[in-house]
Amino acid sequence: MPPDTAHVYDHISCLTYMSEVIECLEHHVNTKGPTIIVGDFNCPDMDWRRWSEPSNLVSLQLYKFATSNGFMQLLDESTRGNNILDLVLINEPVRLSSLIVNPPFSSSDHNSVGFTIAIDHCDSLRPPSVQRKYLWKQGDYAAMSQYLNDYD
Repeated sequence: MPPDTAHVYDHISCLTYMSEVIECLEHHVNTKGPTIIVGDFNCPDMDWRRWSEPSNLVSLQLYKFATSNGFMQLLDESTRGNNILDLVLINEPVRLSSLIVNPPFSSSDHNSVGFTIAIDHCDSLRPPSVQRKYLWKQGDYAAMSQYLNDYD
């Protein structure tokens, strides 16, 4: 929905809304692995093909977030009219193995976007579960006490 017709903007400005979205994204960006952000960001003035800095303040916030966090926007086809509004932002682009823009789904006025990501097998990355069990009854408290008494 265009910014001037969305009901959310009855209560908050476009600029404030984007600020809050960016604040949320900043808080949840995963610095330990790949992060993929997808959605309709509704920034028609943003030139994603050239990756040039926009003059519109709403789009500029998204641009600065993406560039400062190492994200790339990989869609190069229009998703609504002549605009790239639906984005696939990823901070490890080699993880994206395929990306395709398809016709709209159902009654949507946006094209649909499909993509495949390459991930490592999760079980091979997870360290074996170690469960600590404290055996308080087996502690040598006399030796610990003697050690602490001898320590200056």
